[in-house]
Amino acid sequence: MAFLSKKTERYFSFLFADDELKIAKLDRSGKKLTALFQFPLPEGLVVEGGVADIEKLARFLIQVKNKTKIGSCFAVVGIPEIRASTHSLTLPAISVSEIDQAIKLQAESFLPFPYKNEYLDWMLVGKTADQSNRVLLSAVPKKIINDFVESFQKADLKPVAFETTSLSLFRLLPPEGKKRSFAAEIGKTSVVLILGNEGNIEACSVVKEPDLFLETAKKMRSFYLEKEGAEKGQKIYLCGKNLSEQVINNIKNELSIDPVILKTAVAGIPSGKENELAILVSLARKEVSLPEDVKTINVLPDKLAKKYQSFYKGKRADLLAFLFALLVLLLNLASAFSYFKIKDQYRDSFSRIDPSYPRLDPNSTEFSAWLKKARTVNKVSAGDDFANKVIKTLLEFSYQNVEIFGFDFNPEKDELILTGRAKKRDDALKLKEGLEEEDFVAKASIPVSSLEQEENAEFRIKLFLERVL
Repeated sequence: MAFLSKKTERYFSFLFADDELKIAKLDRSGKKLTALFQFPLPEGLVVEGGVADIEKLARFLIQVKNKTKIGSCFAVVGIPEIRASTHSLTLPAISVSEIDQAIKLQAESFLPFPYKNEYLDWMLVGKTADQSNRVLLSAVPKKIINDFVESFQKADLKPVAFETTSLSLFRLLPPEGKKRSFAAEIGKTSVVLILGNEGNIEACSVVKEPDLFLETAKKMRSFYLEKEGAEKGQKIYLCGKNLSEQVINNIKNELSIDPVILKTAVAGIPSGKENELAILVSLARKEVSLPEDVKTINVLPDKLAKKYQSFYKGKRADLLAFLFALLVLLLNLASAFSYFKIKDQYRDSFSRIDPSYPRLDPNSTEFSAWLKKARTVNKVSAGDDFANKVIKTLLEFSYQNVEIFGFDFNPEKDELILTGRAKKRDDALKLKEGLEEEDFVAKASIPVSSLEQEENAEFRIKLFLERVL
């Protein structure tokens, strides 16, 4: 699912690395650098991968905005790897919709912090020979992400994605490099080292003493590869500000494998800076999608995901914008007409959604919120029978343990996003399972972020609809 539009959109990418902030933006093709800025990061703003002072970082970002004149923009944020967790998992041959729950059940066994204290997202890498699911996931403490979000928002910047260095580094690897090879970003104060194996990140380590990362590489190779029989031609792919001939020679001597300098294949990078800017360029190339997209990883807080899910971003011609607005107006008029036809029939159902309903005058402006809720569902089909069936079924699922807030419908894809609150987490799962049994629902999915709370859990359920008339 595209995050903000069907076409690839590029955003300003902010990378917090060592003692500086780097900002870049690529053109739509992702092959040319259109903007590049580098600023020294004042001491004490970002410490051990987290924001040490939200207000000071916000003021610093405002200064950066004023100097770069980038204005209020969407931002992809690259954060240090040091507090993050990157893992590969192999799960049984379950459906994609069940992977969230399976990961949640195993989370405590591999996360360094309690699951409820982390934002976690995953992507489906592929299948094994026996059809098991190969999954790559990333988890970051909520406090770290929340503090960055608050700092950016105070500076009138809109973070739409977060990514750690290991994922940006992995994206740079060529296909053959992801099969069984190392990759390292040689920074000023640390080295991020990953082991790619069978298209996944088998292991990831942050070595705080750059001179010692070769010892870590040896241990990784011994544990993960030598027991399987290390293949000939194994390589280590390198980038980073502190990559030097001495580092390359040390790798050749101590690891006896061929170092390869990573290439970004992006035009417009200043001469001699490709190694230093490789991670930044990879971050700027990130395909931004909501966390529910199984093809990408984005440790975005659920509140932000909800905020952005219905936002249509991207430059459009004035004529297309006018036609879109006209279409929405016509649909709203038709929906309002349909609503008043079925208002009396479903008045009792609406009262179960919101106990304040009986106190509302249907002719008052306050009642317009219910019009909006009915409006999107009525767009499902030009036929009243199908639209009414969808509304009636959804409202019937609004019982004492589940409160439905609203609906968000994509008429082009027949996808409907249902939001609400469940008294207990299992009530949300029960709602999902019940909807999947309806003949007009092809599939239902619920993101792992909706299962964080045991009680009073706010949820998002995505329905893929079938037109059964």
